[in-house]
Amino acid sequence: MIRRYLRAFFIALKMTLRGETVPPPAHAPLQVWIEQGQARLELVEKLTAQHQIDINDVIVHIDRRDMSMATILQILRFHLTEEYPLLLRQITQPSLTFLYATNLDDHYRVSRLETADALADTPAQRAVAALAQHLEAIPQLNQSQS
Repeated sequence: MIRRYLRAFFIALKMTLRGETVPPPAHAPLQVWIEQGQARLELVEKLTAQHQIDINDVIVHIDRRDMSMATILQILRFHLTEEYPLLLRQITQPSLTFLYATNLDDHYRVSRLETADALADTPAQRAVAALAQHLEAIPQLNQSQS
């Protein structure tokens, strides 16, 4: 086991002496996308607070049930902060499929939130629309790239 660490140390030393850096991981675009999504989500929350929009009172009807904006944003926050980073730790084809499928659900809920009457013609609605567009623009990563 110590051989593995010694080997890694000497490889790192050689790279340092040559002025090389470690190439970014194949999933770097997804990591950047996640961070941008977190920033957009925070902007939505900030704007709703500034305009005194109670996110618990904003209700949308999705797939024959009512869902509050608070619930939708909590689900998205969990996925962006916990679920997606966990899936990126060890990329496999099933984990990528799960990530893309979950994102598709998140995008659907956020795009439905865009149509909520309580958000009509507010900066929060525009921020929700931008968040929906961001979720739709998820970078594609093939298993062969990882």
